[in-house]
Amino acid sequence: MKHWILLAGLASAGCAHVALAAGPLQPAILITEPGAPAGEDDYTAGTKAMNEQRWQDSIASFDKVIAAKGSKADAAFYWKAYALNKLGRRDDSAATCSALRGEYPKSTWNKDCAALGISSGHVRVVVKNGKTSTSMSSSSSSSSSSSSDDENTIAIVPPVPPMPPVPAGEGAYVYKRDRRSTGDPDADLKILALNSLMNQDANRAIPVIRDLLRGNQPESVKRQALFVLGQNKSPECQTLLREIALGKQDPELQRQAMQTLAITQGKKANDTLADVYRQSSDPKTKRAAVSAMFISGDAQKLVELARGEKDLDLKRQIVSQLALMNDKVAQDYMLELLR
Repeated sequence: MKHWILLAGLASAGCAHVALAAGPLQPAILITEPGAPAGEDDYTAGTKAMNEQRWQDSIASFDKVIAAKGSKADAAFYWKAYALNKLGRRDDSAATCSALRGEYPKSTWNKDCAALGISSGHVRVVVKNGKTSTSMSSSSSSSSSSSSDDENTIAIVPPVPPMPPVPAGEGAYVYKRDRRSTGDPDADLKILALNSLMNQDANRAIPVIRDLLRGNQPESVKRQALFVLGQNKSPECQTLLREIALGKQDPELQRQAMQTLAITQGKKANDTLADVYRQSSDPKTKRAAVSAMFISGDAQKLVELARGEKDLDLKRQIVSQLALMNDKVAQDYMLELLR
């Protein structure tokens, strides 16, 4: 039997507030099932283990998802192969990818699994004048290639597969694979190379990301580059992220940068987010700043903004987010509004 729960007013949202931060509060019907679909709990356990780098535990969980043959079985095949690859079990990883192709030949995860199997090829990244060029190079030629490269050439690095998933409700931004055409056949390769470069030398990756975000790259590439930037906690990367959040460039990138800041820095980002809110005259940007502060869980800052906001629509947006926060400061403000 399904259970129907009406959500409104003072809700205790917990970690689920990230998923609700995208829009204003609306009365909603949450449908809960007596039990999760086959494999769902195991998939969540597997993704959690992945993000904690407990590779063997994740494999055990994903094996259960695969056996259940549910909607996420093909994804479980890939992440099992990923974990095996992390453990250095290349043959087992390749066998798992082969099983994925056999069981789910039309799955989009086959493309990602193929990236794990590129054992004889490497991505070569060359940075010149702040720009990157990439190419595939065989391992046999890797040792001799360095002699012809100038000092701006980054070492040959192996391809990097997509990031591990984050379990729903964990409060982290999830990398989304964009399957739409970007107009650039090398878009995926560029992101793989950028990710590798960031892992090797963040200081050399930062100017590349800055130029990429300011250039004419497809929006999907820019979004993924911003995600790569947000995963690095170095002061230099976080400073660039703040610059993008405060900048006047692409409004969509600015909104994503604010969300990424909230996730990676928590309440430390809220002075920056509050500055964006106060300086911007664009309602969409203001709402994005409010949603980002909601993600970081700073009820006090949101209450301060609500008290000073004269625009009723924007104030309603702030109040709607506060109403979803399980926080005494937010609840006290709700009572204040009722007096």
